[in-house]
Amino acid sequence: MIDIDKAIIVLGALIALLELIRYVLQLLN
Repeated sequence: MIDIDKAIIVLGALIALLELIRYVLQLLN
């Protein structure tokens, strides 16, 4: 069974990573 708390942490980390990538791409442009 999937641990809900762990899934939320992973999901939050992925979103933060995507936001960071978007920020870096905007700086490069």
